[in-house]
Amino acid sequence: MRVILPAVAAIALALGTPVYALDQTIPGAGNAAAMALADRSPLVMSALARIEGQIATLSDAGLRTATHDALFNPDTCVRHRARLTRAKRRASLRSCSSRA
Repeated sequence: MRVILPAVAAIALALGTPVYALDQTIPGAGNAAAMALADRSPLVMSALARIEGQIATLSDAGLRTATHDALFNPDTCVRHRARLTRAKRRASLRSCSSRA
């Protein structure tokens, strides 16, 4: 009996319906409220100030500008990178490395 129950559970899990994750690139219903709350949070403001300070220490002006833009400009779209394949990510990294 001790072996049968785990075996049945494993088979049921293996044959069960697949689970699909939601598309996380689409903003959810509570995002606006969460953003408004975060905008008022002293802890968030402190963390953002620290991040900005760290960005300011980057010696490469292009990297400093791009990083600040990606993190603090709400109109900057990083969503287009959400579904990059491993090969495309590697190619992008090689391209960035060759320019550095």
